[in-house]
Amino acid sequence: MKKIRGKKYKLKKHDIQSSHIKIPNINGQTQEIVAEFELGSADEFGFYVRKGHEEFTKIGYDVKRKELFVDRTKSGQTNFSEDFPGIYAAPLKSAGNKVKMHIFVDHSSVEVFGNDGERVLTNQIFPEPDSDDLEIYAKDGDVHISSLNAYELDSTWNN
Repeated sequence: MKKIRGKKYKLKKHDIQSSHIKIPNINGQTQEIVAEFELGSADEFGFYVRKGHEEFTKIGYDVKRKELFVDRTKSGQTNFSEDFPGIYAAPLKSAGNKVKMHIFVDHSSVEVFGNDGERVLTNQIFPEPDSDDLEIYAKDGDVHISSLNAYELDSTWNN
């Protein structure tokens, strides 16, 4: 996977306070995100991937429930089945007050590895092709980013 990494965005030791921050220069339908968070006062934090004008897939951590989740209720085309839109979660305790996320975003899927693979969530998504932004967020408080590396990914078919 390292061979297909393109443009990179790097952030270290940064606090996010109840906001959404667009990650600059990282766009595209395929992305890799490697992040380590230190818990603060935020109830929830994570990423909006494949974000467009009216759609996004939210990947995050719910601090109170101690859950890693993927919310695909607004992830694009969802009306083909009433069972498709939803929030899918797995229990995940913080390790030393930290949560790691390693996320792969593709044209029609997201795969999330929590705390080095302790929990894994895989979901299909069907966003519009121009929904290609990436944002980081914290809800109702702050979270400390120990490290964040985000990459645009090239096609595996070309390599």
